[in-house]
Amino acid sequence: MCSEAVSQAEIDALLQGSGPGPAWPRLELARLEQLLADFLGRGASVGPLLLGQALAIGPPSLQPVLRNELAGVLPARAVAVELSFVQGGQGSLYLLLPEALTFTVVGCLLGEPPAALDGSARGALAEVAGQLAGAGLGAVAEQTAGVPLAFDPPGVGEPGLLPPLPGELLLATFDLTLGDGPAAHCAVLLPGVTARSLLTLTQPPAPTRAAPAAGPAVAGRPAHATPAPAAAAVRTASLPELAPAMGHAAAGPRNIDLILDVTLQVTVELGRTKKQIREVLALGPGSLLELDKLAGEAVDVLVNGKLIARGEVVVIDENFGVRITDIVSPAERAATLR
Repeated sequence: MCSEAVSQAEIDALLQGSGPGPAWPRLELARLEQLLADFLGRGASVGPLLLGQALAIGPPSLQPVLRNELAGVLPARAVAVELSFVQGGQGSLYLLLPEALTFTVVGCLLGEPPAALDGSARGALAEVAGQLAGAGLGAVAEQTAGVPLAFDPPGVGEPGLLPPLPGELLLATFDLTLGDGPAAHCAVLLPGVTARSLLTLTQPPAPTRAAPAAGPAVAGRPAHATPAPAAAAVRTASLPELAPAMGHAAAGPRNIDLILDVTLQVTVELGRTKKQIREVLALGPGSLLELDKLAGEAVDVLVNGKLIARGEVVVIDENFGVRITDIVSPAERAATLR
């Protein structure tokens, strides 16, 4: 660890048998635990798209800890991924992963596990952590009454080393399972300032209660009491016939000339393909992309992203063009709108 010094406040807390700083109420710990569960769960939902394997995360267990107590509870040779708020929240939180798990994660992204967690491997791990954390923040932002949240690009430390940490910490431990592999023991470190920032951002609104209406003073009853409502007579409402608005009753179809000068974006699509992230990262000058179209097959003509026609590529005065050979039927066009 980078910082092993124990402050006087932590020494006093150890002698008194309690954690550093003010005690954390159980309700606040429960709220933070639920926020972390939402954050981790939403992040895990994008794991299959990013890594090509299912990502399962167990419920986190949150507790206050002292900085010098971390050695016995953190994952073996933990790799710290620092996520610092750049918008909305304050402070940072730290995702702690076992070194062996980081090799597996980087291997899913690059195609094979790295020989060591060098600079390029840490860059790939930071990319994965950034994508998962961005998705996780979406779950937390749903509870901040419209306050946007954002992290700086993640920072990845060396295995077995922790960044300088404050004395007041909350530790959330959870199990992470990638694909068919074994469950890995992971953790999140939450400094006190970051935890209080999240509690403030997600503070539920206080319920409001309407004040009782004051009633007249009646003998034998307090002046502020509201008298019981009298029974109301119920009758059917009678409404006059509504005359059609002038000019609308006889109005016919709208004149299409009103929209003839609206600009539309016309796109000619040669073909498409799907690639995994590791294949996209491997692209370079001279790389070939095989599309889903056969040579000589008609290309698609799209208007505002909707298929409306097909045609063949031609050359007109050294420029490419498309000769329309087929117009998509109204039924096909309607199917694309569903």
